[in-house]
Amino acid sequence: MKKILQFVAFSLLTASATFAQPANDDCSGAINIGSLPTPAACPSGDGAVSSTAGTSVNGTATVPYPYMIGCSVGTNMQAPAIDVWYTFVATGTVLNINLTSTFASPNVGIWTGSCGALTGIDCGIGNAGGNLTMTIGSITPGATYYVQVSGNNTTATGTFTLNLDNDIDCNNCLQTATFTATPAPTNGTYLPGQTVTFCYDVTSYTEVSQNWIHGLQYTFGE
Repeated sequence: MKKILQFVAFSLLTASATFAQPANDDCSGAINIGSLPTPAACPSGDGAVSSTAGTSVNGTATVPYPYMIGCSVGTNMQAPAIDVWYTFVATGTVLNINLTSTFASPNVGIWTGSCGALTGIDCGIGNAGGNLTMTIGSITPGATYYVQVSGNNTTATGTFTLNLDNDIDCNNCLQTATFTATPAPTNGTYLPGQTVTFCYDVTSYTEVSQNWIHGLQYTFGE
């Protein structure tokens, strides 16, 4: 009788382990990836890839289910769906996402804020082969973000590899400008104590990620 009870207990423990939910089954249990590798300085601005292996097998759908519409890749996120969660700290202004999965049309949502008060940043829907590649150009270095990974229906689960990397957008915000000095210098110089009016007129400017400021530096000689 004792051996039978031991066998039953072992079987129950084995079944429990086999069908356990992923630890990151909802936002509150999101696996912390940490800070992404810091991008190189401009003119390169490239960052190394952080790769994470994951699974949604035996997962459940978050209740209430957070989702976004109007994704930059694909259309709308499936809602509800079986999802798992990750979190990371950004180190650059551009986020590159590449996901390969064993299930078709994976959904990826990028969120900011806190669990229970999330703000959607962007989302993407992968192809039938289980692959998704997308780029988000409005990331704030030092901010914490959440990644939601799910299938495209209420039963789709499987394993996947999530690759994230941060870059710095090194494109110039300033497109065209004019600079004038009144009076003009004589042979490239001014007399000591001479009053000169400088005018810097920005005629074309494009916001690039968080690169909102452009400056002009003067170098004065003797």
